[in-house]
Amino acid sequence: MPLTKVLITVKTYPTLSAKYCLTRHGGNEEKALLDVRTKYFDDFAKTKDLYFFLGTTQAHHHVSHNPFIIIGTFHPKIETQAKLF
Repeated sequence: MPLTKVLITVKTYPTLSAKYCLTRHGGNEEKALLDVRTKYFDDFAKTKDLYFFLGTTQAHHHVSHNPFIIIGTFHPKIETQAKLF
């Protein structure tokens, strides 16, 4: 999957943005994409409650069956409820 299809807007993790990863790896899309995937699958998916902010683009409204894209994330730490009894 080309990096141009990965749209990530992350304010709290500036080192996770696709543009930053691409710059850090000298334009190598495979290494940059691996960094982003590792952070999401190994860190966010296992240790945080991950939510996606979805949005649409005008270009895909009447062309695509599902025009939604990820425009941002919200990832608070997982809080477990203590026993009640």
